[in-house]
Amino acid sequence: MPPESSSTSDLIYGLNDRPKPAPALLAALQHVLAAFVGIITPPLIIGSTLGLTAYLPYLISMALMVSGVGTFIQARRPFGIGAGMICLQGTSFAFLGAVLSAGFLVKQRGGSRKTSWR
Repeated sequence: MPPESSSTSDLIYGLNDRPKPAPALLAALQHVLAAFVGIITPPLIIGSTLGLTAYLPYLISMALMVSGVGTFIQARRPFGIGAGMICLQGTSFAFLGAVLSAGFLVKQRGGSRKTSWR
């Protein structure tokens, strides 16, 4: 069955259209705020579960920084690496089980928050 061709579209913007600054700013702000939840929550879970509450600001800052660097690499394609599009990079909930298991294993074997390098 051939697809129906319709002259009207439900799209607000076409592929090469540029939205006005105000709607673009609001959409960008919504995107950033939604991304913050996904980027900040895994370090909060890891830090609080493993007893690293003193290091939570550092863990959150590093998650945000690495997310920004990864997103920049995806968007700008330095050295041909990346998609060339704005693909938000960030932390994931998928690795929480592995990280928490590794953290509990280190604590079980006598590891602590304080490390000494010899």
